[in-house]
Amino acid sequence: MSLPQECEMQQPWLAIALGNSRLHWARFESGAIAARGHSPHFKGSETRESLEQRPWWPEVRSGLPLVVASVVPQQLRRLARYLPETSPMYRLTTDSLPLQGLYPGLGLDRGLAGLGAGERWGFPVLVIDGGTALTLTGFDEERVLVGGAIAPGVALQCRALCKGTALPQQPNLLIDGALPPRWASDTGQAIRSGILYTLLAGVQGFIQQWRRRFPDSAVVFTGGDGAMLASGLSQIAPELGADWCVDPDAMFWGMALIWMQKKTVQT
Repeated sequence: MSLPQECEMQQPWLAIALGNSRLHWARFESGAIAARGHSPHFKGSETRESLEQRPWWPEVRSGLPLVVASVVPQQLRRLARYLPETSPMYRLTTDSLPLQGLYPGLGLDRGLAGLGAGERWGFPVLVIDGGTALTLTGFDEERVLVGGAIAPGVALQCRALCKGTALPQQPNLLIDGALPPRWASDTGQAIRSGILYTLLAGVQGFIQQWRRRFPDSAVVFTGGDGAMLASGLSQIAPELGADWCVDPDAMFWGMALIWMQKKTVQT
């Protein structure tokens, strides 16, 4: 799916989202995402050679417009330091968001994902972002923030459990797309069961309560673990109907909408 038709004649541009644990990028052409990927965070010791190994860096050197959203100030400062002087950069902030009722300190990534998901799938919308943090963010039909919740994400829970105990790391919580046994008979399965079923039960409760308030609302899963959470939820709670969307690019679509509006105003 691409952006509305009025965006299709825009020149190519690059979206960079500096997240909590890594960098996400997408190249837009004619209103659609032509390429996307992830990169490690910038190090303080980056060199020209190390930057050139990033697949999106040649786009920056070519002078492609760069739209940046960051939740890590240090990473934003490093990006600005490494950028060539000829590279135009447009930085997004929460003030850029055409949404209502935002509270001070709301994560820019949550707002952008809410905007992108709502524009693509409709408001009201509940966005479930399975990233480093698991966030749930709801907007009503007038684009007003209803509220949300933040919890440690899947991988962060795994790392915290293993760091704080002698338990082993479990890299794959879903094996071949299937949930582990709820009542596990070995340590690895018990870790998978404990993390996944408690997380999914919490998400299930939020969706049920949200739909009592907004029965016709879109529910959108995004983030690196979004598809896994949606798959697991459909297995433990088929009564929910699984009529939700998995959109890993929700935040990028939010960035694109703001960039489109900015370019429309300029022209």
